[in-house]
Amino acid sequence: MDLITWLYLIDVASNIAVVLIVGAVLLLAALIINIIIYMGRAVDTVNRDYAKETNIISLKYIKTILPILCTVVIIASLIPSQKTMYLMLGATTAEKIAENPTIKDTGAKVLEIVNRKLDEYLQKESKWVF
Repeated sequence: MDLITWLYLIDVASNIAVVLIVGAVLLLAALIINIIIYMGRAVDTVNRDYAKETNIISLKYIKTILPILCTVVIIASLIPSQKTMYLMLGATTAEKIAENPTIKDTGAKVLEIVNRKLDEYLQKESKWVF
């Protein structure tokens, strides 16, 4: 894939992580509300039939929300941060560049030229020393 495509996907993945975190917070709030309703109705002594119905419904919601919340939290925690994704993309790109035989050959030539020029410069400098 192109570098531009990877940059776009990194941005999309970071947005997905934000949406998952917001969803997890909303699911957590719904879970807490249902637990409070369940506990409140468990001690209700006046309307026992209504309390039982409400507890059944609340327990159904709790059993539904809890696995979804756990799944969302796990997925959100497995998505790396945007900074990490950029670092991984940069490392992969640098590795591809380093493995390119043309770049290796050119880099070796450049290094050889720089070393020769440095040697010439040092020889000229040594002539000026008294």
